[in-house]
Amino acid sequence: MATITELKSRREALAASRSSGVARVSYDGKTVDYRSLAEIDRAIEVLDREIATADGRKIIRQVAVSALRGEVLPERVPPAGLLILRDGEPGEPEVTLSPLRYHYQHRAEIEAVVQGAARDAAFDTLCASIGAAIAADRTLGGLCDWIEAEAPRPVDLAVEGAASLKAAVIPVILHYSTADPLG
Repeated sequence: MATITELKSRREALAASRSSGVARVSYDGKTVDYRSLAEIDRAIEVLDREIATADGRKIIRQVAVSALRGEVLPERVPPAGLLILRDGEPGEPEVTLSPLRYHYQHRAEIEAVVQGAARDAAFDTLCASIGAAIAADRTLGGLCDWIEAEAPRPVDLAVEGAASLKAAVIPVILHYSTADPLG
């Protein structure tokens, strides 16, 4: 297996080749001809994962999906998928009196929807991205004390005259405290 230094050297050579628009890369006395810049991009992604693994880090893949809040499902689902946030209910708080604090376990839901031929893979990527985003910032930038998601409940939905949908409701529990239940 290559060392981190060798992997980084290969990545630098690929990135330099990519930025110059040349599909031929040379490193460690070897020359590789790539068929397209997209193929170089895939090679860079593979090297990024290998470097992160060798370095003990985890790569978080970002997916560009559309997100709505409280909306109805639109007629067309974007290719990368769609997320609809349902505000849910805060429920009855636990109250402490000294100092006065209201402690909530607010249950919200995220509806994840994908459509198309590769919907199973797209759905898995979308759910993994939601999990990675939650794990990366469990306090939502300080807006709550803790957030956790429950397992999705996926279903396949047939759509007449179009590719079927794969959708799931992902319950999300937000734990937070406030001095004022209206604020």
